[in-house]
Parts: sequence; structure tokens; C-alpha cells
Amino acid sequence: YIKDATGCVGKTNIATVGQPAPTPVSFSIVPITCSTPTGSIVLSSPGNPTATFRINPGSSIYKTQSTYGSLAAGTYYGYAKDNNGCAGRSAAIVLNPATGCFAAAGKAANANDKTSFEVTLSPNPSTSRFTLIAHSGSTQPVRIRIFDAVGRSVYQAKGQPEQTFSFGEMWMNGLYLIEVRQENHVKTIKAVKGK
Repeated sequence: YIKDATGCVGKTNIATVGQPAPTPVSFSIVPITCSTPTGSIVLSSPGNPTATFRINPGSSIYKTQSTYGSLAAGTYYGYAKDNNGCAGRSAAIVLNPATGCFAAAGKAANANDKTSFEVTLSPNPSTSRFTLIAHSGSTQPVRIRIFDAVGRSVYQAKGQPEQTFSFGEMWMNGLYLIEVRQENHVKTIKAVKGK
């Protein structure tokens, strides 16, 4: 509103002050392969050379770090924040597990009546959740049992080879024993929850 010396009042048109646009977030990935069981995500924010970043699942703290490695298969989101505190989120970033890695090994094993069977667990140790994948030349189901340090069962699951299993978000810090079984093959892994 504006008032002149004679007391006449005028009003401007309506002016709207909106929220700032989200900070743009771009990403690139290094995919998971048969020889590298984890992948990487590189975040960037076009037009914001001093932007800080974080990734979820992961840390809630923004850092100058823009490359995140040793990531298990799963869905992630990247975040960027500019100097004014404006933040933005990327589209879903999907790291797919490698497939077909053990097909040749499985065929060769059939001739010897043996089957390739490996298990990957990452990250380990973990402050949040664990991701487990069983790799096998067999298509038979995989069974997982997990026990805490005093032998109590804390997790059980059944699925297929190359399937991603995630667990442990609500576990107490400590040592856990993971047993992965497929037919006559058994793998045992120690997992550490905590810093």
C-alpha cells in the first residue's frame, strides 16, 4: 500500500513470494558386476559447485563427499544442499545385483556333481542394515537363519539365489551369526552391528 501527502491510498497488484526451487541433484552409477559385488553412486548438483551431499539409506549428515562406494544392491536416494540451505532429492537410484555370474560355473559343476555356492554380505560391520545375496549355480531355494551372540534366533527367511535380503535395522549393537543354506551347502558368516 502507498499513501501520498494528501492521504490518498493506493494498492499494488498481488505479489506472491514462493518457495525456492529444490536444489538439483544428478547422479551416475558404477554397477554391480560378477567380479565386483558392490556398486558406487556419484552425486552432483549442477550450478552448485559448493553443494554438500548425503545418501539414503546412509548418513543423515550433509558432507562434501559426493562419491559413495561399497553399496549393496538396492534403491537409494541422493540429496544435495546449497549454501542457502535449500535441498533437493534425486530420483530413485537403483543398483541391481549382477545376474548370470555363476551360470557357467554351475554347468561345469554339474559334471562333477557339485554346485558353486557363495554368499556376500555388505556392509559388514554395519551401523544400520545388512544386505545379503546368495550366489549359486543351482536354482534351489535358499534359507537364512540369523542368531544373536547368545543363540537367540533374530531373523529367518527363504528365497531364491541372487535375491536381495535386507535386515538388521532394529538390531542392538553386537555380534551375529548368519547361516545360509541351500540343499547340502551351508555358509556361515559373522556380522557385526555397530560402529
